Amino acid sequence: MGIDQQAITLKGEKPKKFYQPIPPYNGYGIEEDSLGSVFYLQPKPPKKDINKMFTCDQYILRFEARQISENKEENDKKYIVSFFCGDDTIQVYMLSERNSGIWGGKLLERKQHKNPISGTFYNEKSFQIGETVSLGGYNFQLMRADEFTHNYMSVNKNYKFNNEFIFKYRKEPMFSKERVWTMCC
Repeated sequence: MGIDQQAITLKGEKPKKFYQPIPPYNGYGIEEDSLGSVFYLQPKPPKKDINKMFTCDQYILRFEARQISENKEENDKKYIVSFFCGDDTIQVYMLSERNSGIWGGKLLERKQHKNPISGTFYNEKSFQIGETVSLGGYNFQLMRADEFTHNYMSVNKNYKFNNEFIFKYRKEPMFSKERVWTMCC
């Protein structure tokens, strides 16, 4: 055909990378559920640690706590903070005093809570007697633990004991028969 073609060199431009930010947690379910709907068209349920569930599901650590608040009346209320070792979930009950006019019952549903300081989920090492725990916008100071929790903490070497704090608040039993009955039934 008689047409001479000359080679042209093109500049090698890198393709633009687009960053799609992950939307914030919307409050439904747990954060892994929300992330599953972002990454997949058909979301998969989050994977659970089955071995931990089978070995530690029977352990429930129960602490008596008091709320730390600027309102003095709220500081006198007593709560039961239950930590379930099998799936690292936490549930909070409010205890009612007789003739106080305040109904006791479930304050926070059983779910995983994030530590607002570290940004990680609470685990059993986060629950020490005397520590302050922030759950659902409430701050609780763990005052005492039941007998099973004391035994569990003494067997595990991961716990550090604040002996002065423990002996200060261990004078009376944590749960009276009346409190356990009203809390459970």
